[in-house]
Amino acid sequence: MMPVSQGANALDASGDFAARAAAIDAPFLEIPQRHSVTLASLLAIAWRRRGTFAAAALLTFALAAAIILSLQSRYEAEAMVMVNPRQTNIANVQSVQDPTASLSDLNGVRSQMEILTSDGLARRVVLDLHLQDDPTFVKPPRQAVPLVSWAARVLGSGRAPATAPHKVEQAVGEYTSRLAAFSDGKSFIIKLSFTATDPAFAQRVLARHLELFQADQVMAKRKVITAAEGWFAGELQSLQAKLLAAEAKQQAFRTSRQLIPAAGETIPSRELSTITNQLTAARAELQRQEARYAQLASGGETTPGLDTAGQSSELLQRLREQESLATQRVAQLEETNGENFPAVAAARSSLAAVRARIAQQRQRLTASAASDVAIAQAAVGRLEAAQKDAGQRFAVASDSELMAAQLDRDIDADRRLYDDLLLRSKQVSIQGQLQESDVQVVSPPGLPLSPAFPRRFMLLAVAAMASAVVGTLAAFARDVLGAGKATAMDAMGAACGLPGLAVIPKLSKTELRHAVASPGSHLAASLQTLKNSISFRSGGRPRVTVFVSALPAEGKTLLATMYARSQVAACGTGRVLLIDTDLRRRRDGTVSSAGLQGLLRGLPLAECIVADVVPGLDILPSASKGEMDPETVFSASNVRELLAATAAYECVIIDTPPIGVVDDALHLVAAADANVLVARWNRTSLASIQHAVQRIRITGAQVVGVVLTAADMSRYRSGADSPATFVKRRAYYIS
Repeated sequence: MMPVSQGANALDASGDFAARAAAIDAPFLEIPQRHSVTLASLLAIAWRRRGTFAAAALLTFALAAAIILSLQSRYEAEAMVMVNPRQTNIANVQSVQDPTASLSDLNGVRSQMEILTSDGLARRVVLDLHLQDDPTFVKPPRQAVPLVSWAARVLGSGRAPATAPHKVEQAVGEYTSRLAAFSDGKSFIIKLSFTATDPAFAQRVLARHLELFQADQVMAKRKVITAAEGWFAGELQSLQAKLLAAEAKQQAFRTSRQLIPAAGETIPSRELSTITNQLTAARAELQRQEARYAQLASGGETTPGLDTAGQSSELLQRLREQESLATQRVAQLEETNGENFPAVAAARSSLAAVRARIAQQRQRLTASAASDVAIAQAAVGRLEAAQKDAGQRFAVASDSELMAAQLDRDIDADRRLYDDLLLRSKQVSIQGQLQESDVQVVSPPGLPLSPAFPRRFMLLAVAAMASAVVGTLAAFARDVLGAGKATAMDAMGAACGLPGLAVIPKLSKTELRHAVASPGSHLAASLQTLKNSISFRSGGRPRVTVFVSALPAEGKTLLATMYARSQVAACGTGRVLLIDTDLRRRRDGTVSSAGLQGLLRGLPLAECIVADVVPGLDILPSASKGEMDPETVFSASNVRELLAATAAYECVIIDTPPIGVVDDALHLVAAADANVLVARWNRTSLASIQHAVQRIRITGAQVVGVVLTAADMSRYRSGADSPATFVKRRAYYIS
């Protein structure tokens, strides 16, 4: 139990008290203010605002259902066509012979889709089926109101009736709006559909559309082929006459110039070719001999491939080997016997003889190589002179040969062109007999059995989901409009940085009349939660507990009374005192001749208190409104005297004026061991709570937490507490 002096001297120890409050409340001051919208929060809002949700959802669904059921049914006839990749291409033989030549090109599919849905083809179908006279395609002009119609007739500005061309264009526009084509861009398949209110009419129109499209394609191809055949005939006749004249001219020229070919070439050209080949070989031999001579003259080793005297080259190689052996022997003898030994002198003499023979052999090889070079140079000179003479003879006949070759090329070109045109003419003639449309109907239009629009079941399901969304949005909007009020402990804690102590449910009439919680009831459990929360937050059961609120009518006085009565059993033999410090109003149900004002004027406490209906609880009421000035009553000295006078009580509960309206309770708050902030559920604004917390904390006082009063538990939701949780545990309490 906290000593009396601690409460009496609390104002003097405001520094320690502020440090203690800051240490306890520091974790709660760091709580971030988050306003996230999650599925769980939306469901909670929909449940809390279930009336708004149900009304908005039912109204939206009824309106959507009325619109869906009033929609006119439309049937969609479908057909599937495949684009044939074999296109008529007069200028490309391969495109006619190879039907797979354009399989990799899907641009034709998009082109065919554009043609299938073009206005030109739609106009042909409209005119063929007389759709311009169908009222479903050509809507009659809207009738003007009588006054406007009379004014138009008077002013001569009445609307002229629609002419035949206008009807056709209007019918074409309506027709193209009902026609649709689709392709996935990966195949040659095109899906074509037409929508109408009559399924048989939709089938008939789509079938006629495809017939006219195929007929137009075949007719266009036949026109192209007919024009191509006429052009081919004229070109072939002209090329044939030109080819005959060129062949006659060529024969006359060769006869006059005596250009007789031999094995495909003339005699001068053959002679020149032979001499040129011989000259190339002689020049290669000269280069080889010159390279051998240069190698021997420089003192290097001979290469067998360049040596014409093979035996001399082999002799030189053997001499080199003998020189190597003699050199090794001299070195061995010098190392073994010394330089002056007779055998060393003999070995040196033998080595000198070998080297002399090598020099003599190299001189002979060099002279032989020089002779071979001279012979090769003479051969090259002779062949160059022969080549020059043959070239002169060839130049004489070259002009005539060139002219003859040009004539041959002209004749070959004309002959190839003639053969190509003749082949293409035959192919075009065959194509004209086997012509067909580029689009093949894979699946003809069928009779639609069920309407394509509207899909009532699906639309009603979508309308139901949309109605749920609208209902949720309406509930959310109403909840947002009511936001900023104390409706949940977690939101209130995030707003003011204080923990939630307890949620006091809305009291029944009996509980309101007697202000006593039945044992085992939900109210008793909530008061027990409040007592435990205050005890743990205060580090033990506080002696002086002050209940404050931001605004009047928050349920603070009733809560303080029930809390004081519940503390009687907890204090055992000790007594509990409830003090009413709200001098600005009279406390109902209490009568005293002295009260709080009498105690402050020096009367004994026993003459100022009133016994409560609950044994063990005394009440110190306030006097009638206006008897004393509240601004001077609750000074620091008067508060110390008040707490000193109540030292005989083990537990003191103080009911204060609303701190968000007046500052009467600031000194009481500063002297208390525990301060409890009271807020009314779904009524007190968070801004008012924040303002009250700020006013309390300027005194350095400890605020243990916030209590919500008069909460509707069927709509309350905060963290683990939810309407569903309350329903599950309600049976546990005694009603």
